[in-house]
Amino acid sequence: MPKRKKRKSKEDWTITDWEKWLWKKFSEYIRLRDCLKTTGTIWKGVCRTCGRTYRYEQLNAGHFIPGRTRAILFDERCVHIQCRRCNIIIKEVWPPYYRFMQQEYGQDVIEELVGLWGVDMKLKPEWFEKSYEYFCWCVDYMREHQQLVDSDTSKIATHSV
Repeated sequence: MPKRKKRKSKEDWTITDWEKWLWKKFSEYIRLRDCLKTTGTIWKGVCRTCGRTYRYEQLNAGHFIPGRTRAILFDERCVHIQCRRCNIIIKEVWPPYYRFMQQEYGQDVIEELVGLWGVDMKLKPEWFEKSYEYFCWCVDYMREHQQLVDSDTSKIATHSV
């Protein structure tokens, strides 16, 4: 019988380990946020690219700008719900996503996000833990109250601890 791989303690985590850990909660936050924004419920949402309605479980948190560099990986302005088809299978659907971004944020934010592409922020474990705690609170609030959190979290991804 093969040996089970021993789980690393957080003290031994790499930045990639921290990113994977936080991504699970951040993705849940994005999917809940956009389901509430598009349908008023946490059970279904509208893909920001194709406009079709899907169950929560069928939605991904898809990046407007590909590459997942640290400066934009957890920037909620750059991540929205997409169906699996739009996010993973036929990635060439950026024009509708671009139009959505223009309507939602305007050209200035798009240019700011494009400017952050490729920027490698030096994030510390404390930043990941604080962000995880914050997104846990947001997810719990949205699930309990089935309403959006009334705060501007766009700044959370732009500051390191």
